[in-house]
Amino acid sequence: MGSIIVYSEEKGVIEYDDSVPCVIARYLAFMNSEEFRAFATKTLEYSIKYKKPDEELLFIADTTKSLVQPKADTDWAAANLNPIALKAGLKFSALLLPIDLFGERMVKNYVKATRSSDQDELSVDIFKSEEDAINWFNTIKNSELA
Repeated sequence: MGSIIVYSEEKGVIEYDDSVPCVIARYLAFMNSEEFRAFATKTLEYSIKYKKPDEELLFIADTTKSLVQPKADTDWAAANLNPIALKAGLKFSALLLPIDLFGERMVKNYVKATRSSDQDELSVDIFKSEEDAINWFNTIKNSELA
């Protein structure tokens, strides 16, 4: 089947790719706090929907086109969405680094907030490309099978 768009709005698109499997949230433009939180929540809902009980699912946040997002929003995502994701069995999150320096700071803040919390079951890392993120995920999956 490959990648399909499961949700679309002006500032973001959510895709599901069953070949990985993964859910990809593409942030296409600046989102105010309300828009960001609604889109992030919608992404989590689709990730839970597509997570099969017998397999891992990768979540990719494509923030390459993102601009700065307030620290309060990234802290909110780490504190509020991550625990729900973990409870649903979602453990792998990859973020694609924005081109914008301030956007890069936003992504690194989220990763730092996640790693410094008690959510150590969540594997989160930053990548330059979707292919690198998928390779990381496949390496982890294959090592768990060995």
